[in-house]
Amino acid sequence: MVEGQRLLSAVLGRAVPVGLGRFATDGGYFVEAGTPCIGFSPAWEEVIHTVDERISIDLMVDAFAGDMALGLGL
Repeated sequence: MVEGQRLLSAVLGRAVPVGLGRFATDGGYFVEAGTPCIGFSPAWEEVIHTVDERISIDLMVDAFAGDMALGLGL
């Protein structure tokens, strides 16, 4: 388990999978420049970066907790 995955699993209290998203981000530019990049979102992948993008309050809380854990732990 990689460090970011371990931190997220601990703060969210559940297993956090690692994989590739089927949507575009600017992360590739950071990686290309030699900067490690973590893309984290508990949101529903099928609506990310679409006109129907939305998130539940529970998932928004998970996002805040996960971002905080990554920011403080890495």
